[in-house]
Amino acid sequence: MKIAEDDLSKAELEIQKVEILSRIDAEKAQETLEEAKATLAQLQETFDLKRKAAQASIRILQIQLRRTRETMAHAQANAALLEVHSPFDGIVVLNTIWKQGNMGEVQEGDQVRSGVVFMQVVDPSRMEVSVPVNQEDLPALEIGQSATVSLDAYPGLSFPGRLENIGPMGRNGDFSAKVRTFSAVFSITGQDRRLMPDLSAASARRSINYRDLGFRDTALR
Repeated sequence: MKIAEDDLSKAELEIQKVEILSRIDAEKAQETLEEAKATLAQLQETFDLKRKAAQASIRILQIQLRRTRETMAHAQANAALLEVHSPFDGIVVLNTIWKQGNMGEVQEGDQVRSGVVFMQVVDPSRMEVSVPVNQEDLPALEIGQSATVSLDAYPGLSFPGRLENIGPMGRNGDFSAKVRTFSAVFSITGQDRRLMPDLSAASARRSINYRDLGFRDTALR
């Protein structure tokens, strides 16, 4: 447009000399002036159309940006709903669950139904042993009773323990429906990096081996 404006200014200067020019040169100067006017008018009209088209493109990009931000906010809200926060620090232990016809741990991309316990958070500083106790052994147990807990995986490692509670309701035993089994929980005093969930433990006092170090149900073996 600047070039077209300069060309128009030159043509207007040339047309002022028409009185001293020949008839042919005067006609050429007039044609040049008309052409410069037409070119400038066309460029101005094209510029206005391009400006409107650019404004429309900017508006489209703004709409796309707003929609993209809304989509991102929706995805972030959904991701926040999927976050699980533990009320205390600890070690994550994955449970084996039934999936696709086999037992296994949850993998990334698996679908988990509501109510399925697929993981636990265990506080290493407050470990417990959940023990099924035969009804014949109940008279020998008292709340607060001390015990020694050893790990089958580390024969030389043992921890002092304490009987915290005994379940009030029994269930049928593994070998006889007439013999009831009760759940007892022993707390473990002390810490060690080898003290991990899902290890098997043993009671030195009664030589009864227990399964599952942690907060799960156990069984005599």
